[in-house]
Amino acid sequence: MSVRVPSGTRWTGAAKDAGAAVGALFVEPTTREQENEAWHLAGRIYGYWLVGGLALFPVLGMTRTLVVHLTTMIVAPVALFALVMLSAAR
Repeated sequence: MSVRVPSGTRWTGAAKDAGAAVGALFVEPTTREQENEAWHLAGRIYGYWLVGGLALFPVLGMTRTLVVHLTTMIVAPVALFALVMLSAAR
C-alpha cells in the first residue's frame, strides 16, 4: 500500500505508509511507528469527539444528551477497562 505524501513533508521510511495503515479497516500496524501513529490518531479522534459534544450540546440546550455523552465517553471505557483487568486477574 503506498501513500502520496505532499511535497515538503519530511516523512521517511515506514512513516510514509503509517497514514494508510492507520485509517484502513482490518489492517494491522506492522511497525512501532505505525502503532504509535494509530494510537495518536485514535486519541485525537476521541478527544475531538469528546470536546465537540461538550461544546455543542450545551449550546443547543441538550442537557440530557450532554450527560449521556459524558457517561458513554468517560464511564464506559473505564468500566470496560475494569472488566478486562478483573477477568485477567482470575
